[in-house]
Amino acid sequence: MKYLIGTLLIEIPDDHLLPVYQGLEPNYDRLPYFYLSSLLKCYPDHHTIIDIGANIGDTAAILRSYSSKPIVCFEGNETFSSALKRNKNKIGNLTIKEKFVIGDTETDYSYSGGSTTGGFSISNNQLTLQEKDKTIEHPSKVIEDNSPIALIKSDTDGFDGLMLKWFKAYGNYLYFIECDASIEKEIHGKTIIDIELLNLIEKGYELIVFDNHGWPLTFVNQENSNLLAQLFDFVESPDNISANHRVYYYDIIAVPPELVSISQHVKNEIEEAYSSILAYGPKALKNRSNLVYKIKNNYISKIV
Repeated sequence: MKYLIGTLLIEIPDDHLLPVYQGLEPNYDRLPYFYLSSLLKCYPDHHTIIDIGANIGDTAAILRSYSSKPIVCFEGNETFSSALKRNKNKIGNLTIKEKFVIGDTETDYSYSGGSTTGGFSISNNQLTLQEKDKTIEHPSKVIEDNSPIALIKSDTDGFDGLMLKWFKAYGNYLYFIECDASIEKEIHGKTIIDIELLNLIEKGYELIVFDNHGWPLTFVNQENSNLLAQLFDFVESPDNISANHRVYYYDIIAVPPELVSISQHVKNEIEEAYSSILAYGPKALKNRSNLVYKIKNNYISKIV
């Protein structure tokens, strides 16, 4: 079926749940890109946008609504990559790599995909990606083949921490990352993304944090870096699990040091529009759910 994403009418599978999610949550996979687009303008037009876990091309489509920069999409799921290829000409200036990028080529992983997303697990007597003849791309190769880079977007369900671990060794990049620590624990037995984000903060990065529904949540930098641990603890807290607007994971724009001063206007816009739901500590996080729940049904999106 056809579905409008940003300014583009693209093709998505009939059973894809993106229209359902966006029908319930007007900001889902929308508002973070609205603010991200302001930062993308700081990079020359020939710099590349990397989209890891590109799915059907929904990220590429909304980014194309804001930017003419070349986009390189990585998607190893055949169902999603097939839809992505059908949308290639509509999105334009797009390269498709039918590969998984997972940041760990030494462990055997199995992959299973659904109608909207897919995920990895440690292989337990199942066919591994290698045995299924699925191609795995290493993060280092992503950097080497596609520089100079304007943005790295990573949505790999449990491997985003490993992505950051590799990418940060090559330079300071603008990132948009899905941060799901619970999936990391299931796959690796520990969290990685929280440590890697803290490493970025120590290097001078600032994080603009959204909940998984697309609502702005807070900002984290060197002055309040302890807030990062509180955010990850909150996801698993009883107060959040029982909330009427539960947060399952975070979407984070990681702003490199050289763009922090430029990004101040983005922060100002968010603070002006969403001051009532921004949270800077455990008490505010606990109370935030009811505030979002009250306003979201009356919210009119101002984005593309």
